[in-house]
This record gives sequence, C-alpha cells and structure tokens, in this order.
Amino acid sequence: MPIVNPDYAISAVADVDAVPEILAFYEKHRTKGVRKVNYDEVKKLVEDGLFYVARSTEDDSIVATVYVSEQKNATGTLEHEIGGGLVGEEHRSAGLSKCLGVCAIAAQRLATPRDKDSNDAMPTLIARVECSNKAPIRQALRALGFKRKRVRKIKDKPGLDDMQKDADGNVCVEEFEFDDAKLEQRLADALSYRDDGVLTTHPVRKTVRIDVHALNPNAFGDPLRDP
Repeated sequence: MPIVNPDYAISAVADVDAVPEILAFYEKHRTKGVRKVNYDEVKKLVEDGLFYVARSTEDDSIVATVYVSEQKNATGTLEHEIGGGLVGEEHRSAGLSKCLGVCAIAAQRLATPRDKDSNDAMPTLIARVECSNKAPIRQALRALGFKRKRVRKIKDKPGLDDMQKDADGNVCVEEFEFDDAKLEQRLADALSYRDDGVLTTHPVRKTVRIDVHALNPNAFGDPLRDP
C-alpha cells in the first residue's frame, strides 16, 4: 500500500503555469556543468508530459527535477535524452535523484512504441555529462543502468553559454546510453517506490508518493506488474 503522509511527492508536471517555478529552481540550484534551459524549452517538455519534479509535502515546493527530451541524432534517428537532474542541497541525502531517474526511465520506456522495423527496439535513451563536471552524476547514471559510450564535442545545442569550451567553441561531453537489459530492474524499482514508498532509511527514513500517471494502475491493468 502507498505510504501515508510521505515526505515527498513525484509527478510529471501537467500545468505550464509551473514553468516559472521550475526556472526559479534551476536558477537557484544549477551549476556550470548543467545545461541552462529556457522558458520555451521547459514549456514544451511540460506540454509533452516529459518534465518530472519532486515536491516537499511540507510546503509543496520543488526540491528536485529531471526531464526526458525527444530529439534527432546526427544520423536523423530519433533518440531520447534524460537530463536536468537537480536536487536541492538540503534534500540530497533523501535518495530523490535515483527515484526521479527510475520514474522517468520507467515512464518513458513504458510509453514509447517499439520500432517494428528494428526488431522491436526502442529509441536509444542517452545522457550527457559535461567533461569537467565534478558532480557524482556518472556514478548515478551507472547505478540507473547507463553505460559510458563515447566522448563528443557539441556546439549547436542551446544553453551551453557558461560551460567550458575549447578554442573552436565546442563543449566536451561524455555520452552514456541506457542498457535496456536493465529495464526490468528499473520497473521493479519503480514498483517498489510506488507501492512501498521508501526512499531511504539512512541517515533518516524518507518516504515518497508516486503521482506519475504512466506508472499507476489503469483500466487496462498495472503497467509495472504486466509491462
């Protein structure tokens, strides 16, 4: 059964009126290794149901974020990118980063149609880390099931203004890809978060309620029990 009176609630943002609040959270917590986002980009992610937040149930404030964006890669093939992972400093011991990542991956994979022309494969899910970023994001990505694949230089993506660049204006990024062999375990993680509500028990017990529509039972069954 879902936990009563949880510390946090996780949801996919459904109302574009929340965009200014999201941007204010980014302005306060974003570091140089995190790409800057603007109003129109966040608005589009919200409209597409691809922006996720964790809110404190104490005051309903945003305390953590993540999004999944759709894009075409250099060959014109559709791919998805998970990014925007930020957690307010005072909430970083609560396990929110992993929970948000699990929910975003599970919801994205459950909602994405398989490509019948590619042996039922799903579009690649990637994550990028700016090469000089010292935050523990690489360990977090590996724990979620991502594998480091390559180092790339990017230039034409918005929001790179204050990132470290080479002489040609390129930003160095490490590119990770989600290993879909890990999907079953991520779905099990999402089920545990949804039904048990435990984020962490150390140093103190923290709990969560999952309000992500794609992860909840519906008229067709339970997506996390019968994917």
